[in-house]
Amino acid sequence: MEDNIGRFCRLPYPDHPNGCPNFGKNELCPPLFKPIPHTKFNDYSKLMLLWAEFDFKSYKIEMKQQWIENNKSKGIEKEPTDKQISCCLYWQNSVKRIIIKSLNTMIKDKNISEPSLILACGSGFKHKKGANNCASMEAGGINVILTFKKLHIDIEVKPVNKVILCILLGFRNNYNNILRNLDKIMYSKKVD
Repeated sequence: MEDNIGRFCRLPYPDHPNGCPNFGKNELCPPLFKPIPHTKFNDYSKLMLLWAEFDFKSYKIEMKQQWIENNKSKGIEKEPTDKQISCCLYWQNSVKRIIIKSLNTMIKDKNISEPSLILACGSGFKHKKGANNCASMEAGGINVILTFKKLHIDIEVKPVNKVILCILLGFRNNYNNILRNLDKIMYSKKVD
């Protein structure tokens, strides 16, 4: 937990010299969404981190080859830039769907109650149709990179080889049942 995790949202990145354009404009992002007080996490009997790993390096190689093949027939010889093939608009939602599917499988097939808290990878995450958007873990005051490092999970700050997207789930009760039913769920880890 960090009180000023929103400072990361203001760090410049390509085409965004002032940081994330959602900062101060999206109700699910800092500073409009206030960090969750540390003591509030005591309301949950257990927290669980659910994540999906995406082979970003292979994806970019495949996308570059597809782009070249598709455009060769049109007489276009120019190769796509790394920036073009890395754009999250083309891959991020498919990775989020993997997480959503895993979460909904836990709830439906494993007889696990709905989590009382969901903080997601980035804002705008919906775990089911009709659900409200979830705030990001960062908006909740959680340093995602540091959390993964403390759990000894290899995560790249500026992904080149793999991307990890995750959600944090908070359960208020029924945790023993959750542990019994998680044996087949991949990419989950209990966070104490």
